[in-house]
Amino acid sequence: MLTLIFDNIEEIIKSEKKVTVKVGAKVTVNQQKIMDAIKVNPFITQEELADIVGIAKKTSLQI
Repeated sequence: MLTLIFDNIEEIIKSEKKVTVKVGAKVTVNQQKIMDAIKVNPFITQEELADIVGIAKKTSLQI
């Protein structure tokens, strides 16, 4: 049973690595800043994200 669970976890990790590589190639600088900020603080506000990337809140809603 534990072997089955372990195998499933390994498959999930492999698939996530593939997605990360594909997405990372098309991410803008501002998008990367936003993703990094959300990783540090999942409860960050739109206003805080806008301040981090130096754009108006209205614009950040479209990212």
